[in-house]
Amino acid sequence: MAKAVFVRRIEQAEASVARQLRLSALSESPKAFGGTYEDALSRTQRDYEIFASSRATSDINALFIAIDSNEPVGMIGAFFDNATSLPFISSMWVSPACRRTGVGKWLFLAAKEWLQGRGAQEVNAWVVTENSQAISFYETLGFVATEVCEPLPSDSSLVERLYIYSVLVI
Repeated sequence: MAKAVFVRRIEQAEASVARQLRLSALSESPKAFGGTYEDALSRTQRDYEIFASSRATSDINALFIAIDSNEPVGMIGAFFDNATSLPFISSMWVSPACRRTGVGKWLFLAAKEWLQGRGAQEVNAWVVTENSQAISFYETLGFVATEVCEPLPSDSSLVERLYIYSVLVI
């Protein structure tokens, strides 16, 4: 796999792709995200249509997807927080068959470029402290751990830590 992978922003009419990726991510890595599989499964087709449409067109919220041989194999969200206007990536997931092939890095670069094009000087990410694979991946990209931690919204027995990546080269 991952021979003909390309990364692009989701399109307005790709509700089924958004749903498929979200369910795959939550099924495969249930303790890595702020939502649950059950919640994602209970969302209506209309919910996913609204989600895909907004992530395809918004200036403050985007979803990038990785496609391998016409199959969606990864995703990453990029957004500016409503309360703080801080830039974040979220919901990063790559199919296990495509991990360690560069897909995750390509997704991150697309999200970073989009955020930076809108004025971001850093990228923030919440990472579950028990997810050593994700932590290693983010640190390899250049993210630095902060001391800021909070309970994971979908499972308060888990803690997530804020990581920051500086897009400025000094």
